Amino acid sequence: FFTIDRENLALRTGYHLLFLQDYLIPNIISAFWSLGVEEKFYLLLPLVLLPVLRLSHFKSRLACLVGLYCLPVLLRAATFVSLPEVDHLQYFLHLRSPFHVTADGLFMGCLVALIYQSREELPMLQSRRLQHGLFWTGSLLSCGLLFGGLIFGAFTFTRVVFAPCALDTGFGLV
Repeated sequence: FFTIDRENLALRTGYHLLFLQDYLIPNIISAFWSLGVEEKFYLLLPLVLLPVLRLSHFKSRLACLVGLYCLPVLLRAATFVSLPEVDHLQYFLHLRSPFHVTADGLFMGCLVALIYQSREELPMLQSRRLQHGLFWTGSLLSCGLLFGGLIFGAFTFTRVVFAPCALDTGFGLV
């Protein structure tokens, strides 16, 4: 069973309750880092999306969400090149855990939701053939990345920065 170190437990519990465990070491239960990312997303999403959704044109809303999707990717790239070396600990603490470098997958979900919600404005999405093609392309891409070992291994720039984007895209297409 998992044992909890009692040293500074009150402080650590406090930053876990504030959902800061994606920035501070999640040393009560390490899997809690993702809760920090997700809760920030749920708390910030209305503040970010309300102005975007008030834009009158679909293309403007789409452009804003694409920009929001790209922001964590650019921050992840900048963080990667700023680190002198990337080992497992550095990867987790600086490139995998913090909200500002991992929210791209969540914003991909917002993009997919916007496109689905606006599907009447995109007649090409009514094609069953295209829908099946997107589904199978996304499935093959996701499975290829997950089961083909393409996202595992050495922490290269491409693997750290762009493999999550490919995975986001694969799941978004599905």
